[in-house]
Amino acid sequence: MQPSGTGQPDWMRIAPTAPSALVRLRAEHLAHNVPLSAEHLARNVPLSASTEYNPALTRNGLLGRFLETWQHIFVLCYRDSCPVHSPAGAADGRRMWWPEVQDRVSVFDAADLDRQNIEVVRWAGCDLPNRSAGRSGDPATQDPCIFTRRGGGADWRRTSKHRLLALLAHLTLVDFAAKRNLSNVLILEADAVQSLAVEELSRDPELALRVARRMGRAFDAQPWSVARLSGMFYSKEFAPAAPGGLHGRRHRRQCSRKCSCQRWEGSSLVDSIASLPRMCQVPAAPSPSDRIMPMVDALHTWCDVRDTAAYAVHRSAFATFSAYLKRLRSLPSWLQNNAIDIPAIDNWLPHTLPCIYILPTLVTQPSFANDSQGATGLMRQTSARNFLRYCGQRTPVLQGEPPNHRPMKLSSFATRHLYVIKGDESGAEAERPEERTPEPGAPATIAQGSGAKKKKAGGPAGGMRKRTRKRAQQRSP
Repeated sequence: MQPSGTGQPDWMRIAPTAPSALVRLRAEHLAHNVPLSAEHLARNVPLSASTEYNPALTRNGLLGRFLETWQHIFVLCYRDSCPVHSPAGAADGRRMWWPEVQDRVSVFDAADLDRQNIEVVRWAGCDLPNRSAGRSGDPATQDPCIFTRRGGGADWRRTSKHRLLALLAHLTLVDFAAKRNLSNVLILEADAVQSLAVEELSRDPELALRVARRMGRAFDAQPWSVARLSGMFYSKEFAPAAPGGLHGRRHRRQCSRKCSCQRWEGSSLVDSIASLPRMCQVPAAPSPSDRIMPMVDALHTWCDVRDTAAYAVHRSAFATFSAYLKRLRSLPSWLQNNAIDIPAIDNWLPHTLPCIYILPTLVTQPSFANDSQGATGLMRQTSARNFLRYCGQRTPVLQGEPPNHRPMKLSSFATRHLYVIKGDESGAEAERPEERTPEPGAPATIAQGSGAKKKKAGGPAGGMRKRTRKRAQQRSP
């Protein structure tokens, strides 16, 4: 870190795209008379803002060269995040794109798209004045929508309106590409940044150029519907492994059949000169739905892969996006005051359409320093590596048919990101952490109930194991 002329660290050089975040952090530290360390900066400033702690997007890397192979790139931004993607650049001179890519970029402000879809937003009960949409992590101090029932997840109120607006925005972008009769379109969210894997794949610039061009030719020549450059593979077999835990030596990981990533024909162009990246395809759900509940109920039939920071759509799939947008704009009865029944765009995408995954993923998104988002960043990077290892191989090892079992009880972190809606029962479950403070005189009853439930879950087998261990200890000298 180089000091500025005043002797203080040159924060704007370190994080040129986040002046407001830096001002806030510096003010907080000055108020407590605590110096702002580089480590604290890295944990609190968005990854896309930091040039010191995150790889910069350049035209010489694999991702930059690959972006140059796309003729039409749509950037979805929101207000202040838009100018940096425009030809004029931001007011302070910052620009995201070099000329070869900038000419292909069209910038769409989500605020404008929200107004185009205002009738749907109003029908869903989310056209309330001065209510946060949940964009950029804004807390919902008031209900952002009219809710007729409760939803699942720890912060379903905040995320419901955001999911609705984001879904409509993405559908509108692809519908616009269809109306312009484009052959395909690459969609990037404004805060997308390249993943750490890009650095590894770009050590030889000449090879990176050849690989990127072959990837581009593959998507020109072979049939496909959706290609995803980013992804958080949400199924539990791709989560980081805990030493000695469920994924220890006695629990060999295997790829579930629903997530089996079959080799895509276009990958042969890349395989002949490089082992990575690998491109494979996962099928959609056999019976796609417009609503989140049927998606969740059929979760055993499709692979849950989140993150729409970067994905491409072929013209053969345009009609699917346009048709869904048309159905929502027809104001279906199920949507009236019912935003919680809308899927997130990254739920709908893999559920509805077969997706080609570029592995390891080339694009990721920024994270901040709260526990949940930090864990999300770890899961995003690690899950992609694990998916490549277990499901993206040329001959993945598959599990048998999934057994019938009760849905896994999710932690408050998981429910924050998995928008499960199970009616009033799930809503009550999601709110349970707030109900842990017992009424006076009731702690014994709650403790007994909890203990009884745990004992019942253990069953006879659990008790037998304990007795066996106790007898073995008694026999030892």
